[in-house]
Amino acid sequence: MQPNFERKGLAPYIVYTDLGEKGKWWRTLLGHYKNYKEALQAIKELNLDDVVAVKTPFANLLGDHPSEKDATGAASRFAAKGLFPYVAKSTGNAARLLVGAYPTQAEAEQQQRELQGMGIAARVIQR
Repeated sequence: MQPNFERKGLAPYIVYTDLGEKGKWWRTLLGHYKNYKEALQAIKELNLDDVVAVKTPFANLLGDHPSEKDATGAASRFAAKGLFPYVAKSTGNAARLLVGAYPTQAEAEQQQRELQGMGIAARVIQR
């Protein structure tokens, strides 16, 4: 049985990744944690038996917003272009609208170039 991620307070998002010899994959990611240990703890506490923690510190920032609601509203514009944006809380009530989650800066920069080709301004950040 597939867990109900939203019920557990998680917002899944999809990231396209090139695993070299293993091929190109679409990954479903859940959340973003300060460190690997925190991610493992969340997996344990939420009883996510079939989930694997991966370190993906780089993403593309689509914009900073004064609230999570504003960021979520802006996400629909990017989703309409076939992207899978997600919201990450920032300081105070502010929120960041991000796309992608990559283990290396080079992979995030590749996505940034693709976004630019679509007319979307983005900046690579460490999340």
